[in-house]
Amino acid sequence: MKIEIYRKQIYGKTLFYIKDPEIADLVSTLTCAKTVRPEDLKALIRLGHEVIEVLSTDEPKLTEFLNN
Repeated sequence: MKIEIYRKQIYGKTLFYIKDPEIADLVSTLTCAKTVRPEDLKALIRLGHEVIEVLSTDEPKLTEFLNN
């Protein structure tokens, strides 16, 4: 499954959100959070999902957060 994510800078902190409300609700049920952490995204990838960043910004690419 393709999961589209976007990010926002809030008070200097980068937060990741899932774009599709239905998928976001399901993942939120598992993580108990509105945002997803890089660790959550890594787990989704390991489970076979494709994570795609949409609404790109001038910030570092998603892979920089996943490689830490």
